Amino acid sequence: MQDWRIFTHRCDNATKEGGYVGGEEFLPLIEAARYLEISRVKLSQLAREGVIAYVTSPLDKRLKLFRMEDLDMLKRSPRPRRPKGPP
Repeated sequence: MQDWRIFTHRCDNATKEGGYVGGEEFLPLIEAARYLEISRVKLSQLAREGVIAYVTSPLDKRLKLFRMEDLDMLKRSPRPRRPKGPP
Protein backbone atom coordinates (compact mmCIF):
# COMPACT_ATOMS: atom_id res chain seq x y z
CA MET A 1 0.00 0.00 0.00
CA GLN A 2 1.30 3.44 -0.88
CA ASP A 3 1.89 6.04 1.79
CA TRP A 4 -0.98 8.56 1.71
CA ARG A 5 1.42 11.46 2.43
CA ILE A 6 2.84 11.37 -1.10
CA PHE A 7 -0.55 12.45 -2.42
CA THR A 8 -0.61 15.73 -0.51
CA HIS A 9 1.29 18.85 -1.34
CA ARG A 10 1.06 22.57 -0.69
CA CYS A 11 -0.95 24.40 -3.33
CA ASP A 12 -3.35 27.33 -3.60
CA ASN A 13 -6.36 25.11 -4.31
CA ALA A 14 -7.21 21.51 -3.57
CA THR A 15 -6.45 19.21 -6.48
CA LYS A 16 -7.18 15.61 -7.37
CA GLU A 17 -4.10 14.67 -5.34
CA GLY A 18 -5.31 16.53 -2.25
CA GLY A 19 -3.60 19.59 -0.89
CA TYR A 20 -4.20 22.65 1.22
CA VAL A 21 -6.94 25.26 1.13
CA GLY A 22 -6.94 28.11 3.60
CA GLY A 23 -4.17 26.38 5.56
CA GLU A 24 -6.18 23.15 5.98
CA GLU A 25 -5.01 19.84 4.53
CA PHE A 26 -7.42 17.76 2.42
CA LEU A 27 -7.34 14.23 1.02
CA PRO A 28 -9.43 12.89 -1.86
CA LEU A 29 -11.92 10.11 -1.13
CA ILE A 30 -9.75 7.14 -2.14
CA GLU A 31 -6.73 8.32 -0.16
CA ALA A 32 -8.92 9.29 2.80
CA ALA A 33 -10.42 5.77 2.79
CA ARG A 34 -6.93 4.24 2.76
CA TYR A 35 -5.89 6.51 5.64
CA LEU A 36 -8.93 5.38 7.66
CA GLU A 37 -8.41 1.76 6.58
CA ILE A 38 -11.97 1.47 5.31
CA SER A 39 -13.42 1.01 1.83
CA ARG A 40 -14.18 3.98 -0.39
CA VAL A 41 -17.80 2.78 -0.47
CA LYS A 42 -17.99 2.94 3.34
CA LEU A 43 -16.45 6.43 3.39
CA SER A 44 -18.96 7.59 0.75
CA GLN A 45 -21.75 6.16 2.90
CA LEU A 46 -20.45 7.99 5.99
CA ALA A 47 -20.29 11.24 4.00
CA ARG A 48 -23.87 10.80 2.71
CA GLU A 49 -25.08 10.10 6.27
CA GLY A 50 -23.37 13.27 7.52
CA VAL A 51 -20.94 11.42 9.80
CA ILE A 52 -18.01 13.22 8.14
CA ALA A 53 -18.07 16.46 6.19
CA TYR A 54 -16.53 16.92 2.74
CA VAL A 55 -16.08 19.62 0.15
CA THR A 56 -16.00 19.29 -3.60
CA SER A 57 -12.84 20.08 -5.51
CA PRO A 58 -12.83 23.46 -7.22
CA LEU A 59 -11.21 21.73 -10.22
CA ASP A 60 -13.56 18.73 -10.46
CA LYS A 61 -16.99 18.96 -8.85
CA ARG A 62 -17.28 15.14 -8.82
CA LEU A 63 -14.32 14.83 -6.46
CA LYS A 64 -14.96 14.72 -2.69
CA LEU A 65 -12.22 16.11 -0.46
CA PHE A 66 -11.99 15.41 3.27
CA ARG A 67 -10.27 17.61 5.86
CA MET A 68 -7.36 15.86 7.53
CA GLU A 69 -8.58 17.14 10.92
CA ASP A 70 -11.97 15.44 10.38
CA LEU A 71 -10.29 12.23 9.24
CA ASP A 72 -8.08 12.19 12.34
CA MET A 73 -11.09 12.71 14.60
CA LEU A 74 -13.00 9.88 12.90
CA LYS A 75 -9.96 7.60 13.06
CA ARG A 76 -9.60 8.17 16.82
CA SER A 77 -13.29 7.54 17.53
CA PRO A 78 -14.23 4.05 18.76
CA ARG A 79 -15.64 1.68 16.17
CA PRO A 80 -18.94 -0.04 16.93
CA ARG A 81 -18.61 -3.70 17.73
CA ARG A 82 -20.11 -6.20 15.35
CA PRO A 83 -22.52 -8.69 16.85
CA LYS A 84 -21.11 -12.20 17.01
CA GLY A 85 -22.58 -14.79 14.67
CA PRO A 86 -26.00 -16.35 15.07
CA PRO A 87 -27.02 -17.15 18.65
